[in-house]
Amino acid sequence: MKNRFNINTRVAVAIGVVVIALAGLAVAVYIINNDKTAVENPGAYYGRDPDGFSFSVDEDSQLGTAKVVSATQVRDSFGDDATVSEPKESGVVRLGSVLAETATFSVETPQGPVTFEVDTRTYKTEDDIERATPFAGAEETLVEGIGREAHYLVPFGQDRLSEQQVALLVVDGKTSYKFALVQQAENMIYDEQAAKDIVLAIARQANLSAITQ
Repeated sequence: MKNRFNINTRVAVAIGVVVIALAGLAVAVYIINNDKTAVENPGAYYGRDPDGFSFSVDEDSQLGTAKVVSATQVRDSFGDDATVSEPKESGVVRLGSVLAETATFSVETPQGPVTFEVDTRTYKTEDDIERATPFAGAEETLVEGIGREAHYLVPFGQDRLSEQQVALLVVDGKTSYKFALVQQAENMIYDEQAAKDIVLAIARQANLSAITQ
């Protein structure tokens, strides 16, 4: 009887430990899923509409991102032997009070295909854009002559991903821009410096006034 009691006690304790651990895990998952800092753009959350944080996509609406740079300007920066498609528009994504859009150019080079993307995000005020930290993760060196401020972004740890990009982040007025050259990891055509040169050449031709809100 004593041994049975000890065994039952140990089983009960073990079950209790497992239940507590699972409860702790559930709490941790809840906190992570509801943590505002985990939102892709925390500035969008804090700049939410009066009815609260919202997310929606209007595929039939445009901000003008496809007019920031033309297919001809993109092709010229890649070289005359490249073929560039007209941009594919994502439609307008609403993240709280922030409006975002992407224009994607498919680029065929003699060495293989790559993609050039222009992302834009417009905010209600310039204070909102500052709170959104648009240069998070970017290089400290300032790129002169584009918008109010510009920095290169080469995402950390992307060498483990199927796609790799080199981007130039630009802020002008109430809008942030990302000009990015995206390549497949198994077919890297441009090294980091060459990619930066191409991105910069395209960004310097950008019509930053094309965005409307």
